[in-house]
Amino acid sequence: MVFIFTTGVIAAFIVSLFIATGIWMHWFPTPAGAGPITWILGLFLHLLMGGGFALIYSALFRSLAKSGAATGAVIGFFHWVVVGILISLLLGPSNRAYWIMYGRPTFFSSLTLHLLFGAIVGGFHRFAIQANRKQQTLRRSERAA
Repeated sequence: MVFIFTTGVIAAFIVSLFIATGIWMHWFPTPAGAGPITWILGLFLHLLMGGGFALIYSALFRSLAKSGAATGAVIGFFHWVVVGILISLLLGPSNRAYWIMYGRPTFFSSLTLHLLFGAIVGGFHRFAIQANRKQQTLRRSERAA
């Protein structure tokens, strides 16, 4: 469980690097009034949410009895759709067009980064399962010897 949470934090950090690069290169708009403390707090919350979402992804992998980068990317797509809809609803009528409010680059990069997050978490989840199976096989062979 700690491994999966940590994987989500790492995946969220990688996604955050892409977002920061996009802002630095002026591909994405800089949120108005975002000072250093806001950025640090936002990064911290983004990393925590990444760990939390990785735990949700892990539960979905278990219920599907399947994991891997492709499965994670599919879940990442649904994550993107659901979160986009929820944000649009929570922001109210004045901001209904959340997905298109910042233009196409933000729209498509948001999709791409959610797919990347899912692929990273799914890939590491599969790796963890395979490593666990190898470890169990080694323990059984040691007991038999």
